[in-house]
Amino acid sequence: MTPVLIRLCAALWVCQEAEQKRPEFVDDLTWLRELDGTITALSHVPAPNTTIVLKSNYGDIPTRVITVRTEATSNELTGSVMPVIFVIPEDHL
Repeated sequence: MTPVLIRLCAALWVCQEAEQKRPEFVDDLTWLRELDGTITALSHVPAPNTTIVLKSNYGDIPTRVITVRTEATSNELTGSVMPVIFVIPEDHL
């Protein structure tokens, strides 16, 4: 689930950037799939305060740096500890 959360955040950011620069881009699912392939995703739970670079190869959409803050929370049903990922854009730190 961790890679999905980070990839979703990255995809949403890229869609927002694309919508501002080229509105017709967002409606084209083929282009969206191609763009999604350029996004860096993690395959593991990152250490606290890990810096990640989200790269976009689409025109003038910039590369973005984000910080991932990892905290542990316990699941009341199973008693197990699960990592919770907070993705924080650099410009909101």
